[in-house]
Amino acid sequence: MAAPENFEVEQFAVELAAEGLTIGIRAAKVVAKTAHDTTALAQQLVPVDTSATKQSIHPSFENGGLVAEVGPTTEYAYWLEYGTTNMAPHAFMGPAFDRHAPDFVEALARLAGRDL
Repeated sequence: MAAPENFEVEQFAVELAAEGLTIGIRAAKVVAKTAHDTTALAQQLVPVDTSATKQSIHPSFENGGLVAEVGPTTEYAYWLEYGTTNMAPHAFMGPAFDRHAPDFVEALARLAGRDL
C-alpha cells in the first residue's frame, strides 16, 4: 500500500513542477507585454527634436523574462523627463509606466487566481 501513496506524491510533485513552469512562462509573457506596451507609449509621449531619445527607448529583460526595465539611453533623457531650471519637465516614462502598471498588476493577480 505504500507504493501507491508514494506514486501519488511523486505524481503530484511532477504536476506541481509543471504548473510552476507554466506560471513562470505566463508571467514572463505578462512582463513582456507590459514592457512593450510601456515602450510604445513612452515613444509616443517623448518630445521629439532629433528623435534620438525616442529611438533609444527599449525594454531589456533579465531572469528568464520575469524582470524588465524600460528606458531611454540618451544622456539627456533625464532632463527631458524631469526638467531643468531653464526647461519645464516633459515626462514620458513616468506617464507610460503609470498607464500600464495597473494592467500589469491585474494580469498577475489573474494569473495567481486572485481578484483585486
